[in-house]
Amino acid sequence: MRILRQHRRFHAARGQGLRTLFFIAAAITLLTLDQHFQALHAVRSVFSAAVYPVEWLVNAPSFALRDMGTAFQGHTKLVEENQMLRHKLLLARARLERLNALRRENQRLRTLLGTAAELPGNLRIASILTVDLTPYRNLITLNIGLTSGIRPGLPILDASGIVGQIKSTGPFSSQVILITDPASAIPVEIERTGLATLAFGTGSLNLLTLPYLPNNADVHRGDELTSSGLGGRYPRGYPVAVITQVTPRPGQRFARVEARPLAKLGREHEVLVYTFRHTTPTGESIR
Repeated sequence: MRILRQHRRFHAARGQGLRTLFFIAAAITLLTLDQHFQALHAVRSVFSAAVYPVEWLVNAPSFALRDMGTAFQGHTKLVEENQMLRHKLLLARARLERLNALRRENQRLRTLLGTAAELPGNLRIASILTVDLTPYRNLITLNIGLTSGIRPGLPILDASGIVGQIKSTGPFSSQVILITDPASAIPVEIERTGLATLAFGTGSLNLLTLPYLPNNADVHRGDELTSSGLGGRYPRGYPVAVITQVTPRPGQRFARVEARPLAKLGREHEVLVYTFRHTTPTGESIR
């Protein structure tokens, strides 16, 4: 029995070897024919069409992942470019605003210099360091003081009108009381008529009162007030304010008259410190 089984195995192995040789020979023959005569082109087309759906299903996940990666990279690149453009736009706007600020500052300085050229005496441009504005006091601090020859009482102007006067000085700074300070009073005259009176501060940057004008005084809304020069503190004829309200008060001696200062109080960065010559009642010229 054992010999019989070995004999069968030998014949089976021999048969498998022959079949293998047959398939190898057939494959070589088919490859040769296909290479020279394209004999299997139609067969390949059929198999390719049949296998394509399977290949697509197998490759679909990798294609999807690749497309997602490409889309994510594209989105990330767009976000980075957008952020970069935003930064550039911000820098460009900042530079533009800086140029506009310099242009406005140059214009203010030209206006101040033009005002200085029209006034007799000495003028000096000073920068405002601090602003102290409350209902009870209107003060500013300048960057020049005793070392620059600044003394109390000197008038402070801007290109539009009278700002105030030096209240106190230190070595390198000065404190200015504005014409709108409740403790301030400035001699003025109505430019149209020459009528002289006093304008008092109220604590509001937009309001002066003229409490000593009679009910029958020739004063109207829109009249301009200029400094009268009385007291020798301010240059005569410099703009101070414009009348905004005239209300007669029957039964009382004086009318209610209000005015708006022309100087840009609290809104400018530079002012003029003015030293001018004026005359005493005897005609003597003093500083």
